Amino acid sequence: MANWCLNAILARGRPDDLERMMEQVSGGMPYTFDLQRIVPMPAELEDSAQQRAWRRIHWGVEENVRSAMVLWWHGDIHVRFYSRQRPPIFAVRSLGQQHTGLLVSHQYMEMEQDLSGLLVVENGQLVKNACGDFLSYFFGEVRDYFQVDFENGGKGFLAVLALLTGLRIGMVREVANKYAIEDWMNYLVPELAQRSGREYLA
Repeated sequence: MANWCLNAILARGRPDDLERMMEQVSGGMPYTFDLQRIVPMPAELEDSAQQRAWRRIHWGVEENVRSAMVLWWHGDIHVRFYSRQRPPIFAVRSLGQQHTGLLVSHQYMEMEQDLSGLLVVENGQLVKNACGDFLSYFFGEVRDYFQVDFENGGKGFLAVLALLTGLRIGMVREVANKYAIEDWMNYLVPELAQRSGREYLA
């Protein structure tokens, strides 16, 4: 049985740059995140073993992603999908390098292999590529890039928490209403981590 890696991508920048990125990865199709549209595999590779090897080198995975979910939230794009065994970090890095006006952040986690990490490309440059054990994922490295957005009531931050924990956004909002927004990092994040069955490392 295959292990599935959960991936969460945030893209931030000017609306026209975000539109161009989404058109590239989806081809105008909703709920689509296609690695082939980011780094196209040569058509002359007909042998399945050669295709898998090529994708592993250029995408980071041997097949395309599954169950993609795309969310526009307060001017940012949030994408969530599953990949087999490992994250497509090479394809995502290439995506960020192709769209030099954006910040593209890619978090991933795979529990069976105790794998997690964070990759950030900003203005076409790789600025963060950290990989570690699964538990360190919540919410250590991620905190550095997704702070509470106080100006709009923290709505973007709640959307990120929902993507990362796999909890329904309604449940995230319900729990968030128990605490003052200034206390979210100290109280909300640990409670959501607990509800999602994960350990929070402060």
